[in-house]
Amino acid sequence: MSLDQGSIPPGTTPPESGPKRSGTKKPPDIEAILREEIRALRELWMRILQWGVTVMIAAGSIIFYARRAIKEDFTVAGKLKLGEPLPLTHHLIGTVFLILLAYVFSVLSGLASRRYRSYFDQLIRKSTSGVDDIIASGHSRWIIPWIFWLFPLFDILLRVYYFELGFGP
Repeated sequence: MSLDQGSIPPGTTPPESGPKRSGTKKPPDIEAILREEIRALRELWMRILQWGVTVMIAAGSIIFYARRAIKEDFTVAGKLKLGEPLPLTHHLIGTVFLILLAYVFSVLSGLASRRYRSYFDQLIRKSTSGVDDIIASGHSRWIIPWIFWLFPLFDILLRVYYFELGFGP
């Protein structure tokens, strides 16, 4: 009879396989767990920043070419004279899309940043290794999410500079 076929008599326990263990269970190493979580969150935060900037650049490029095509279509259809800017309402559609993307990526970045800060604060309180971790000044929590907001801001400033103030072609 083999044990894997359910041949253990009722009321008995199967023999233990593997090394014998003592009755005490080793508590988890909180510091190691926190350090691993911090490392993973730092990596996640950098990925959010990388992908966020990449998506914002791609969206800005797509919006530029879409605006140019719409302007050419309006010029051919006679809705715009040659050299006139795209109507502000049509221009703002792309700007609103950039604002929406900036909001999404800044919220994601902020969530990862707050969780990272929470785990880092816990690590400082529970550290038993004696390793002094450098505490950042905290400017990155406020400056880095603004990277995403630079794209719609730049879009608005270019429109104002070139077409609304009259410095454009």
